[in-house]
Amino acid sequence: VRVTDDENQTTDRTFNLIVIRPVFNYSIPYSAMFRNGNGQYLEQTPPSGASAGRLKWTTSLWIKRSRVNVRVNLFSAHNTSSGAQEDIRINSSDAIRWYSHNSSGSAADSDLRTKAKLRSTTDWYHIVCVKDATLADQTARHKIYVNGELQSFNASYIDYPTQNYESYIGNGTGNLRFQVGAIQNSSHHAGYMAEFHHVSGVALAPTSFGTNYRGAWIPKQYDTSDGAYGTNGFYLNFADNTAYGNDVSGNNNDLTANNFVTASRKTDTPTKNFTVLDDNRNANGATISEGNLVSSKSGARYFAMAGTTMSAKDGTAGSRKWYFEVSCAAHASGGMAIGHAPSSEHQNPDVDSDLQSMGGWRAR
Repeated sequence: VRVTDDENQTTDRTFNLIVIRPVFNYSIPYSAMFRNGNGQYLEQTPPSGASAGRLKWTTSLWIKRSRVNVRVNLFSAHNTSSGAQEDIRINSSDAIRWYSHNSSGSAADSDLRTKAKLRSTTDWYHIVCVKDATLADQTARHKIYVNGELQSFNASYIDYPTQNYESYIGNGTGNLRFQVGAIQNSSHHAGYMAEFHHVSGVALAPTSFGTNYRGAWIPKQYDTSDGAYGTNGFYLNFADNTAYGNDVSGNNNDLTANNFVTASRKTDTPTKNFTVLDDNRNANGATISEGNLVSSKSGARYFAMAGTTMSAKDGTAGSRKWYFEVSCAAHASGGMAIGHAPSSEHQNPDVDSDLQSMGGWRAR
């Protein structure tokens, strides 16, 4: 800063300017929990729309998985009479697969699988699927982004759609049904879902829905100046726990919610990630449920479940403080132990004896 007095004498001073901003400029208050095994899904008959919605569309959603190594469908469209279908799923190897049958259901119109695997059950993933069938470059007609990064496809399964191939997703013709969290009421999503946007007729970049902040991909509010939702578009924010399929885009293209209850609305979101039990650290085959908040095991002497990792700030003990709550509905005569343990013990079903020497405690 330079200051000049009335005699035209100047003095310079140097200051450090620190701008403080919240990590999340856009807060997501709610998600919908899809309970494992409860058969929850959302469905609509798409409105008849312009052909642009069949050639170009963008779908953006956030998910937090509850199970790994099982197939779950994120969203899909299927013809109730011909067998034709198109779906975006996470397959049993934890890759994202974008798959489309032809109109007779006998062969694939397209089939793409990401090299990357989505194996975390404690983190939120942002998935953006972009279709633009008008492009001459076949490799650009279907794109999948995860946390803002364009995904490469497994070379063993690459089958791109032909130019101007009309999608079943976003298509309002024929006997088509659009489902969120399932396909033909099967392969149901297990976990959490938030901020579901389907923008019809526009191929968008992931930066329309998220941004990079200090190396972390975080949500941002969608601005329709990037593209109107279009005739078949909709936006689900899961705020109404009596109507999870309520479209708040302004189009009123509502979906019908199946097997949801009022308690399916949760505050575990991409901007407030809660601690849950980790399906990847499930020793001795415990059953986990309720969005990985509950574990149980009958007829076994030992089982152990680990939750979200709690790391020290600088690797030294006592450099961070953590708060958590645990309730025990029932336990065997041997008791129950709760505490913290090094990662080397997470798969040890007899970890309770070690917890006592590591600052844990046992309930009897």
